Amino acid sequence: MENGVFCVIGAMVGAGFASGREIMAFFSRYGAYSWALIALCAFFMTSLMHAVMLRAESVAALTPKGIAAPLGRAVWRLLFTFTGGAMLAAAGQMGALTVPIRYARELSAFFTLLFCVFQPRDADKIGAPMGKLLIPALIAALILCLRSEGSAVLTPKWTGKEGIIALISALGYGALNVSLSAGVICEAGQGKSKREKRKTALLSGIALGALLLIENSALLLHGEAVDAALPTVLVLNRFGKEGFYLSAAVLYLAVVTTLNAQIRGLSSLLPEKGNRILCFFMTAAASQLGFQGIVQTVYPALGWAAAVLAGIALFGKRAETSSG
Repeated sequence: MENGVFCVIGAMVGAGFASGREIMAFFSRYGAYSWALIALCAFFMTSLMHAVMLRAESVAALTPKGIAAPLGRAVWRLLFTFTGGAMLAAAGQMGALTVPIRYARELSAFFTLLFCVFQPRDADKIGAPMGKLLIPALIAALILCLRSEGSAVLTPKWTGKEGIIALISALGYGALNVSLSAGVICEAGQGKSKREKRKTALLSGIALGALLLIENSALLLHGEAVDAALPTVLVLNRFGKEGFYLSAAVLYLAVVTTLNAQIRGLSSLLPEKGNRILCFFMTAAASQLGFQGIVQTVYPALGWAAAVLAGIALFGKRAETSSG
């Protein structure tokens, strides 16, 4: 599997994915129907990633042209800043939970941000190795969840209205994940032929779909965790200290890879001179709202706005190409 694929997977597997919260909310709670929803979402994400790689060399190309361009860039900057802030706040929380020293939260957040901001310009040097660490750790955690006996199996009722909401939610989940990872996706396609871009998008989609299916298999066995904030963590805690520290390691890796993606996306939209310093302070300032504060307020609105802008930009480019 090529390095670009590991970078993309690392960017998309954030705290919500690794903890099972997003998978439970968007897929597993629908029981047997979750398999079809995951297949649809994986196909949709693959198509979107392919479209982005084909038509956008950078995030700037995902903004409409003309007078709307400054507004579009501002939306993307805010999305990357606040999502990065949420990940940074989560990194601080992980430090506070696992490192028994004074100021563990602040030190964990500071050094994590320092690591992500002042990294080599070449994405493969950091993003790919982190992705290669994250994927086997996540799979190991999910295997333990599969081995753990649950107290309930998810078998919800399915009505026409719920089905429509579930379909829209699954597609929305895919669109938001592609938006958040747009910077890394654009980088993964830079300098590649159309065939290579198609291969990268396809492998990334297959890998993400496989991870979704494995995690869904585990969560369907644990209906008791349907309302848990961190379903996989709840299950892994049954394995004692080993389970706790494995879940902490997976969550931290997921947070760092996603934070790294936000920093790279934000950096590409800032002036080259001093952009790392700007990234550092903008992300640190946003993190003061806290993980829950950002996820429940600004994150959804900015994510949808960015997805719409990207759609307009990509559709416009396609229309121009067809008319030309």
